Amino acid sequence: MKKTILITIMLSVFVVVGAITIYASGGDILYTKPVKSVLFSHKAHENIGCGSCHSGLFEMKALAAQGYTDFNMDALYKGKYCGACHNGKQAFASNTQCARCHGGVKEYVAMKTRPKQKSTAQGPQQAINIGSGDTSVPFNHTSHASMACGDCHTKLFQMKKGTTKITFADHNSDKYCYSCHNGTKAFSFQDCNKCHAKLTIPGQITIGKGDSAVKFNHDSHTKNTKCNDCHNKLFAAKKGSSKITFAEHSSNKYCYACHNGKRSFGSDNCAACHSKIPAPKGTLTYKVNGLDTAHFSHDFHGKIFGCNDCHTKIFSMKMGATKMNMQGMYEGKYCGACHNSNLAFPSTDCAKCHYSKKK
Repeated sequence: MKKTILITIMLSVFVVVGAITIYASGGDILYTKPVKSVLFSHKAHENIGCGSCHSGLFEMKALAAQGYTDFNMDALYKGKYCGACHNGKQAFASNTQCARCHGGVKEYVAMKTRPKQKSTAQGPQQAINIGSGDTSVPFNHTSHASMACGDCHTKLFQMKKGTTKITFADHNSDKYCYSCHNGTKAFSFQDCNKCHAKLTIPGQITIGKGDSAVKFNHDSHTKNTKCNDCHNKLFAAKKGSSKITFAEHSSNKYCYACHNGKRSFGSDNCAACHSKIPAPKGTLTYKVNGLDTAHFSHDFHGKIFGCNDCHTKIFSMKMGATKMNMQGMYEGKYCGACHNSNLAFPSTDCAKCHYSKKK
């Protein structure tokens, strides 16, 4: 019995004396709940790495855990908080060797009477790379030293390097770096090259293929617009990932959110973007059973109408894809949408369109 008491006293003294020595170098935290009192030493645990605890077990703010209703010994026995490691496998179990953590009232009094130490915690001295390739960002902890560790960890970033995956869409949120880099607290993420030193924004890219391809110039558009005006609201940041159809020319999507005739020239001004695709020159011909060939002049109609007056509300862009018949025209479909005696001569005036030789 005397031997047991003596060992307990020696352990308590060892804990208290050890705590005083370690505390002098800073980094100790005194927990007064759920039982007085536990002195936690960061130095004694430095071999396990910050991310082992500050990735869901504990917040960066000291003693924040004491405010949780489940911060009790029963929770530790079930593997929460300190019990995640103190389970008898990684470290001694939390329901054994109590005196190794709980120094008691004397330790509490001694700790409370010591002068407070400033935290010496700091991040890696060298810059760490977030991401890879040309989009990677070298992050320097030293230049962010005016902030406390808990401002970022683990509210915005996990402690373990590489666990946080940031997408382009996140740039316009209140997550990660953009909680501060929003143009209010710190420079805006719109200034891409401040962080992405290797990032090269292409001057000109080609959208589409063949004759319908459009040469898009970033330089001429960034004078009046910001990156997030288009990305990712209208376009994904990855080249080639946005597929634009002709039907979308009259929508509020993609380029046409601006090119609507109000903010910028309208989508019916085809040649302004499609240098190789003005309307077909000359006359289109349609063979019709039982009637002479029908003739349609783009040249004539293009002087009066915009492309989207007909395409794709009335006609598909692909020649021959719209199957027409005279009955439909009489009912106001196809050419009959205009050729109704109001906007133009009626579709019953056959010889105006159907003739054997070009007029």
